[in-house]
Amino acid sequence: MGAGLGGCARILALEHGCAMTATDIDADYIKAAQLLDQNLGTPTTCHYQVANSLDLPFSDHHFDFILSQHAMMPIDNKAKLLQGIKQVLKPGGSLLLHEVYLAPAQLADAVAYPTPWANERASSYLQTWHEFEALSQHLGWHVAQHKDETAHSLTWLQQTRAAKTTTHPPALNARLALGKEAGKMSANVLYNLQQGRIEVHSARLVVL
Repeated sequence: MGAGLGGCARILALEHGCAMTATDIDADYIKAAQLLDQNLGTPTTCHYQVANSLDLPFSDHHFDFILSQHAMMPIDNKAKLLQGIKQVLKPGGSLLLHEVYLAPAQLADAVAYPTPWANERASSYLQTWHEFEALSQHLGWHVAQHKDETAHSLTWLQQTRAAKTTTHPPALNARLALGKEAGKMSANVLYNLQQGRIEVHSARLVVL
């Protein structure tokens, strides 16, 4: 869900043998993901499909798990999103998350933009982890695992940005996917983390 260029789905397929369906609302991302697969030396078991996360075109109880990495922040109606995901998961299926959340007691307007998920505040719908957790539980999900990844994410981003100043960027880099504002987006994420305005959490939610 919100697979972009299909990186996470591709890794799960190649390293764990998962049969993956990678969806994104952007047809250009899906075409690029398919081209990447065609040029890999090792074939993958990934299927790529244009799809809206708020209207997933799959039958009920279709998937064992759904992965969302940094795909929920631009979505306003998270209740509809969670209900739709629940519908296409098998009983006992899992929703695996790695998402950005608004830090507690922070105002949404304080977050600096552009970021990788939104060019401006008007298209970003951040909520705190506790708000998301409460909503998911209200809709019948169980939070089986949860970890605050904020400190790790801050360290990783600092190290990644520092490495870019001493090495040449790889041929495939964030600018190709995000455009000329990619550097500013990365800098703003770092700033927001340093200022305590956003957090990063991972979790596994299970259908009850």
